[in-house]
Amino acid sequence: MRRLLRCVALALVWIVPGGAGNDLRPVRLVAVDTNSPIRITAVHLGVKREGRLRRLVGDIACVSFENRSSTDVTQVTFHFVYYDTRQDHAADNELGRTGRFSPGVTIAGSDEKTHTLNLEDCVDLPDVPHDVALAVVFVTHVTSVGSVNWASTGPAVPMHLGRPDPAPSPVADDSSPAADATP
Repeated sequence: MRRLLRCVALALVWIVPGGAGNDLRPVRLVAVDTNSPIRITAVHLGVKREGRLRRLVGDIACVSFENRSSTDVTQVTFHFVYYDTRQDHAADNELGRTGRFSPGVTIAGSDEKTHTLNLEDCVDLPDVPHDVALAVVFVTHVTSVGSVNWASTGPAVPMHLGRPDPAPSPVADDSSPAADATP
């Protein structure tokens, strides 16, 4: 029994409330709806720890999702796009889930009662030179029972997220009449 409990303890991953903790960099998580048969219901951020001393292994992002189609789904591919603190496109990652996901059933990436994450629904956050600040996730591929496929390239992924440069303001020259500022 003690050996079983030790094995279970090694498999647990703790949820970090609010998406950040003292040993985890703050990362904003955004799910984009691509009108797929699968709806992302939540994105969670956590830390993966191992061993008796609960050594920090890395940061992870996990998804909860629901099959909103009328048939069972057997495979789902989620695409993660990461932006760093400079708002540059820093990395990409994919999470493939296989199983039999019934219509209307939510697959929970976390268990709120035990504060654990389901590692099948998680990907490691990449190590990038300027730390990940934003993770965008969306569904790119779904296979339903009977090999019915749905695919999307997802939203356009810009290489940089900064605001566009403001339009230059018109420069008045001396030859134009002055504008009346009174209503």
